[in-house]
Amino acid sequence: MKLRNFAAVALLGAAGLVGCGQPEGPPMADVEGVVQFDSQPLTGATIRFHSDSAGSAAFPLDEAGHFQSRFPIRAGEYLVAVDYSTDKMPGGPLSGDLAKVPKHFWSLKDSGLTASVKTGSENTFAFDISSSAKAPPGFKPKSMPAPPPPLPPGIENK
Repeated sequence: MKLRNFAAVALLGAAGLVGCGQPEGPPMADVEGVVQFDSQPLTGATIRFHSDSAGSAAFPLDEAGHFQSRFPIRAGEYLVAVDYSTDKMPGGPLSGDLAKVPKHFWSLKDSGLTASVKTGSENTFAFDISSSAKAPPGFKPKSMPAPPPPLPPGIENK
C-alpha cells in the first residue's frame, strides 16, 4: 500500500515539473519590409541580415520590393546588405537595377544599413537605396559581391 502511495506522489510530482523550466531557445521575431532603389521597388534581389551573435538570414524581394520572413529570426542587431536573388548566381553579369546599385550596398560592413529586431513589437523595415549614395571612406569594391552565407538549419530561401 505504501508503495502505491509513493508511486502516486512521485507521478504527481513529475507531472508538476513538466511545466517548469526555461523557455526554449533564444527570443525570436518575424521581420518584413520593403527595399527601394531611387524610390522605386528593388526587384530581382535578396536582402540579407547578419549578426555575429544572432546569425544570418536572407529574404527574397518580390515585385513590390517587399520581403517577409517565413520563419522568425533571432532578436538582435543586424547589419543589412543587398544580395543576389535566389535565381541569380555569382559570377554572371548583373542587369537592370541590380547593375546600378552602388557596390557598397552589397557589403554588410559598408552598406550603412542596419536593423534592430525586437520581440513583442512589429519589425517592419524600409530601406531606400540611392544610386547617388557615396561609399564610406576606405571602401574598396570587389568585382562582384560575395555569395550569401549559408542559411541556418531550418531556414529556407524561396
